[in-house]
Formats: sequence, C-alpha cells, structure tokens
Amino acid sequence: MIYRILLIYCLTIFAFTQCGKKDSHADISTNDDISELDTSALSLAAEVYRKKNDFAEAVENYSRLIDIDSTNKVYYYRRALSYSSLGNVDLAIKDCEKAKDLGFDEFKSRFLLGMLYYDLHANKDSIARANLNRCLQLRPNSPKVLDRIKYMDKMDAALSPEKKKT
Repeated sequence: MIYRILLIYCLTIFAFTQCGKKDSHADISTNDDISELDTSALSLAAEVYRKKNDFAEAVENYSRLIDIDSTNKVYYYRRALSYSSLGNVDLAIKDCEKAKDLGFDEFKSRFLLGMLYYDLHANKDSIARANLNRCLQLRPNSPKVLDRIKYMDKMDAALSPEKKKT
C-alpha cells in the first residue's frame, strides 16, 4: 500500500512539473530543463518499482535517469540490479562495470560482478572468483563473500566430480 501511495505521489509531482511546459508530452530524456524535483520523483519511482519487483519498469526509469545524468554511478548500479533480476546478465555486467568505473562502492560492485559472472558459467568462473577475492581484500572475512565462495566451491564439486580427484 505504501508503495502505491509513493508511486502516485511521485507521478503526481512529475505530472505537475510537466504541466507548464510547452509540450507536455515531450520525452523527459531529451528535455534540457529537467528540474531536480523531476529527477527526484523519477528516482523515487524507479526505486519503488524495484522494491515491488517490477524490474522492467525500474529499468525503464533508471534508463531515463541515465539519459538525464550519465555520470550518476548509483543509477547504473541500481539498473544493473534490476537487469540481474530480469535475467539480463550481460546488460547487468555492463552497467555494474560502468558504475564501478564511475566510482561506485568497489566492494558492492565487485560482489555483484562476482555473482553475475558466476551466473554466466562458461569460462567466467575465474572472473567471478577474481571479483570475489578482491572483495575479500577490501573486507577480509566478509561472511557474505565467504558464503558465496563456499557455495561456488560446493556447486563446482557437484557439477564436476573430476575436480575432486585432481
């Protein structure tokens, strides 16, 4: 219920701020006069969609926000999370790498990259482990990272009994 109220509030603010503009149907991503209120409302709406598991709408809103500000590392990271939830691993990796390059929290971005590369399987296990090992360098003994590495080891052992022998 609270999400619906927040979403309606965000959309109301957005619609209200668009009323005085010449072309009220103008694409927000091409409008140079986007106010801070517009981006705040759009950002809040994107987060509400993500928390409600409506990842396609979240991706759409984060894409609009990125069109407005392509240097915002948080938008890329959150869109990566949404892409990941939709199963679009390649796009999630691309956005997560971009967020990391823009200076997003290295631990969070490396952890997500580790999980994403592990999901790709084919020849990506070493990239996944490299990212998770970097997480351990940043935060030694992180239970989240250690649990993920143990899980990967267990899955690798189950999928490939030959590995146990070597």
